[in-house]
Amino acid sequence: MNSYFCAYCKKSFQPQMSDVRRGLGKFCSRACQASRERRSPEEAFWLRVNKTETCWMWTGAKIPRGYGNFLCQRKRVYAHRYSYEIHIGPITEGLFVLHRCDQPACVNPEHLFLGTHLDNMRDMRIKGRAPSTKLSAEDVLQIRELSKTLTPAEIAMRFTVSDTAIRKILTRRSWDHI
Repeated sequence: MNSYFCAYCKKSFQPQMSDVRRGLGKFCSRACQASRERRSPEEAFWLRVNKTETCWMWTGAKIPRGYGNFLCQRKRVYAHRYSYEIHIGPITEGLFVLHRCDQPACVNPEHLFLGTHLDNMRDMRIKGRAPSTKLSAEDVLQIRELSKTLTPAEIAMRFTVSDTAIRKILTRRSWDHI
């Protein structure tokens, strides 16, 4: 028989299997469930932080890219943004919270700083995390030359990219600096 641990007090208990199947059975008692529901957002935050010598790693839920998130007053928030706000202050509308340590799950305020979307893209490029591209500047020039005689679909097959990518190059919605 499986042993379960209370989500509030961490005590081992045996829930009803029907509760487990319905996504319930996380608490050993109604008192623990009620106590968990009365937790402040900051208490809930700190329960999911593991401080190491360098980074403070988020151990709770994460999105696929590795950023932590949790419910704060019935609203889903990113853990690193919440950490920035409780330790440093409010985040101006439109700004991103960036990581010096390049660890998406890190919530250490000493590793966090504000920046624009452009700052974020520049930081990604400097750290070698920018999305790789299949095409070079020379390829783009060649694509534009080939467009005089070939269709976007034919060019796309030659360069093994989508015809949408070719159309964006030809209309200068991408690679507009070339």
